[in-house]
Parts: sequence; structure tokens; C-alpha cells
Amino acid sequence: MNNGDVFTIILNGGSVTGTFANTPTAAPNSTGSTFRFSSNGLLWDINYAWTGGVPLAGVNPATFEQTGGGHNVALLLVTVPEPGSAALLALGGVALLGWRRRASV
Repeated sequence: MNNGDVFTIILNGGSVTGTFANTPTAAPNSTGSTFRFSSNGLLWDINYAWTGGVPLAGVNPATFEQTGGGHNVALLLVTVPEPGSAALLALGGVALLGWRRRASV
């Protein structure tokens, strides 16, 4: 999964009523149909008036949040967390110790 990936979760021929319980916060550029939530460390937008029907990649969050007039429900992956700095530092330290030990033999 990458930032900007869109997943259509409901293809609907009629209008959508109601929202999911865990999406209370409006997205920053929302026109009223897009909300933001986090799940398992990932930040998502959900649009209850999405006009598209197929999964897409590379969608700008502002464009997704301002899309309205459709009858589909879609999710947009807003952020993928980067690896932790502490983990990378520890890995680098282990690699340097191994290199140093090998060089002195």
C-alpha cells in the first residue's frame, strides 16, 4: 500500500445515508462528505460521495476530500508510517560493530 491509494468499499446505485461510527472528524479540505480517521497507525480519509468506481493510485488527498456528488464510498490512504529512527540507528550500530570486528581479524 502507498500514499494516495484509493479503495472503493461500496458501489451504490442510490444515495448513501449514515456514516461509520469511528469517523467523526471532517477531513481538512472536506466539502462535507469526507472524514479522517486512523487505524493501526495509518491515516485514512473516507468519502461517502465518491464518484469513481475503481481502485486508483497516486490520488491527492485534497482532490479526494473535495470530490462529491457520487453514490460510492471509498477509502484513501493518507499516510504510511516511516520506519522508526531508533530501529534504524540500532541496526546501523550492529552493522558497524560487525564490520569493525571483521576488519580487526
